[in-house]
Parts: sequence; C-alpha cells; structure tokens
Amino acid sequence: MQISITDIGEVILGHSFREAVKNDSNGNYFILQAKNIDRDGKVETEDLPTTFLESTKRKALVQDRDVILSNRGTFRAGVLYGNQKNILAASSLYIIRMHERERYLPEFLAIFLNSQAGQALLEGMNRGTLIKSLPKGSLLELPVPIPPLSTQQTVIDIHRSYSARSNLYERKIRIEERITNKTISTIISQ
Repeated sequence: MQISITDIGEVILGHSFREAVKNDSNGNYFILQAKNIDRDGKVETEDLPTTFLESTKRKALVQDRDVILSNRGTFRAGVLYGNQKNILAASSLYIIRMHERERYLPEFLAIFLNSQAGQALLEGMNRGTLIKSLPKGSLLELPVPIPPLSTQQTVIDIHRSYSARSNLYERKIRIEERITNKTISTIISQ
C-alpha cells in the first residue's frame, strides 16, 4: 500500500533564524540543525548550541520519535529519541510528526527516506540548482510504501543489523590503519 506523507503525519518547518546560530551560554533553547543527522539516520543531540529566544513556533519544538528530515543540500532523515525539553529544529529541517505510531513506525519512514528509492523521489522534488532544496508542498505528496507493521519492523531490524556491522568494519579499518602506520614508522626509524 502506498500513501502520501500527509496521510502518515504532519510536516512542520523548523524555526527561521535571521542569522547564523551562535552558542549563547544563557540560551533557553537547544538548536537542532541538519548537521546533527548522521549518515546512519541517527539524530545526535549531544553538544547542541543554545540560543535565547523570547518566543518561537511551538510546533518547531521536537518530540520523542519525531522524524527529522533535512530540506536543503543532502536530504537526510533520522529519528529523534528522548524527551529532551526545549530542542528547537532550525529551518533547514522538517519535522514529520507521525499521526499513528502504532501503525506507522517513524524508524521505517526514516529508513525509506534514506533508501535509494526514497532519495530518488526526494531528488525529483528538488527545486534548487546550486543548493538543493525540498519544498514542503512536494514533500506532503511524497508517496510512501507502507507494508504491514511486522514488515516495517523487519526492515528496521535489518537496517540496525547492517548499521552495527558497518560501524564495526569501519572501526576495524581504523585500527588496522593505525597498526600499519605504526609498523611503517617503526621500520623506517630503525
């Protein structure tokens, strides 16, 4: 079954700032930006900059298990976990807040958006020439395949397993690189 994003959840544009976000030690909001979504679809909330705002769009405050999608440059999606308060999405992000989380798993949607098929659809909606951008109106109509809940969970499990193996392989390569460099340095310095 295919349905549009509109049927799955609400799409919320992040807060617009007049200038670049600068860290303010007296800030009352943490700012989530596109760079906080890693290539594995994880949303990193450690070391977020803070800023002081007297008022903001309340909908732009992220919630547990919101799908976060960058809307400029590289279209990357992730799921935010945790009930942190006062984390505000920047305007470079869309928040997709699922209507029925027991029927549509946020993790499945993020995996789909990051997949080759999802990326091809998002690229087709691109409205920028120099800097890619994703219009909200186009995103609302994005067709998403929604399999049964058990299949969504299987896709999530497969993705988690792949990500874990991939991270181990990368770690192994870094260790082997250090060993090789140390060995070469030792041999050369003799």
